[in-house]
Amino acid sequence: MLTEPFMQAGLYKNSSVTFKYIVMDYLDHQIHQAQTEIQSYEHKYQQSFVKWSESISGQATINEEDDWMKWEAARDMLSGWQQIRTDIEQSDV
Repeated sequence: MLTEPFMQAGLYKNSSVTFKYIVMDYLDHQIHQAQTEIQSYEHKYQQSFVKWSESISGQATINEEDDWMKWEAARDMLSGWQQIRTDIEQSDV
């Protein structure tokens, strides 16, 4: 029912393909959000996560530790979303 308008408009050939591309769009949005968050931290600290982690090792403030955890989580989420996208993109739908 949800995919029918897409097929009637001639955008996709069947429900599976329609659903696949809707999911891909969602994943692209999630990937973009994670990339934006990572870029925000790179801009804030003017260096990569790895270099910044090394520079604060053993001397991080509580705020820096909070940022480290959020930055690391964004990196993990980006990796996860990208893997899911790759798996779905390669599926035979």
